[in-house]
Amino acid sequence: MTSGQVPNLAEEPLRGARRRRRLPRGVILSVIGSVVILGVLEIVSIRIIDHNANSVALEESGRFASESVGVALAPYLTDDLVAMDPAAVAAISKAGDSLIETSPVTHVKVWSEDGTVLWSDEPGLIGRTFDLEEDDRELFASQGVTVDVSTLDALENQVDASTADRLVEVYAGTKTATGTPVLLELYAPYDIIPQRAAALRRQFVPVMTAALVVLAIAQLLLVLFLGRRLNRAERRHTDLLERMIEMSDAERRRVAAQVHDGVVQDLIGISFGLAALAESTPEQAEPLAEMATGTRTAVAALRSLLGSIYPVQVPPGGWVVGIEDLVTALTQLGVDVRIDVDDVRMTSTEEVLILRVAREALRNVASHAHATHVVVGLTERRGRLVLTVVDNGSGFEPTRAKDGHFGLRLIHDVIHEAGGDLTIESTSNEGTTVTVELEMAN
Repeated sequence: MTSGQVPNLAEEPLRGARRRRRLPRGVILSVIGSVVILGVLEIVSIRIIDHNANSVALEESGRFASESVGVALAPYLTDDLVAMDPAAVAAISKAGDSLIETSPVTHVKVWSEDGTVLWSDEPGLIGRTFDLEEDDRELFASQGVTVDVSTLDALENQVDASTADRLVEVYAGTKTATGTPVLLELYAPYDIIPQRAAALRRQFVPVMTAALVVLAIAQLLLVLFLGRRLNRAERRHTDLLERMIEMSDAERRRVAAQVHDGVVQDLIGISFGLAALAESTPEQAEPLAEMATGTRTAVAALRSLLGSIYPVQVPPGGWVVGIEDLVTALTQLGVDVRIDVDDVRMTSTEEVLILRVAREALRNVASHAHATHVVVGLTERRGRLVLTVVDNGSGFEPTRAKDGHFGLRLIHDVIHEAGGDLTIESTSNEGTTVTVELEMAN
């Protein structure tokens, strides 16, 4: 084992250093997005209600005004008025003037089908004939009501005495007592429209707001519930990964112990036996000595291999400290090693995985790359840990990747089980880039 390592994973489980969990980032973004969307819906709904409230208020006010005027003037809408009888005109004038004084109505006209003004609060219009709009002419037959906002710019309104910029204009079809169609035209102040619209808004906006708030709370509770389930699922996955790593480490320790206590000790015994045989057999001393030396070289290679098989531990100083022995070895070989690591907080499991990949990549650089420059980098990118080990060595053909770099292939399986990705980009004589992207735990 390399110096500076901590006791094995069986003595200090990975779960001991788990970072405190919080809501997943996707859940937080979902909550924020829901709040924004509901806020936009609130604004849009208020605008729609405001527009509809004005339309409804205009319609209601117009119909109310026409019904009020129709009731007040009904006794005076007679065939005599249609015939322009002076007594009938005088009678409706008295009733009409009284209506204007005691109601919000500001102007009133009574039309015959031929466009004659039978009566108006403006005496100068009585008896005059004007061209009515087609929509207004249809009201004689339909007995309907139309409501609009007028600026009194029509010809028949030019002599109306009014200082208001806008008035509510109402045309209502009605009949005399004997069934002769006539048309009522009346005007009321526009101020009543905003007042009525405000009353309608006070009725509907609180209800709509309450509904959106209830929807927001329900959605928030659902998101939190799903977030908790996601956290539990993620916790279970992490626990399984930790147990898998622990089992892998236990198997590594078992294999290393068997090789060390079995094959290595046997080879050491063989090397001693060959050395003793060489001394007792002078005529075969040279070949036997070479065989003893070769055996000791094999033992040294096996011991070096055991160092890579034995489980990697994260030192107390962090994973960067765990690669210092390899960095020192590469430096002694003349390789310039640069460490470019951001301050990223990781769980113990993430740190073990990062350390294993970094060590395996650096071992390959030392063994195969013939590089002069290596950069080890770690950063966080959109909630994912990104480790890169880049060298400028000899590289290798991608088609040969499966035939070598067995250690990285084993690491790839572990990273895949952890939900991450390990990629190796390499070209002969152009260097190699090993990249690990690992989803960070919350």
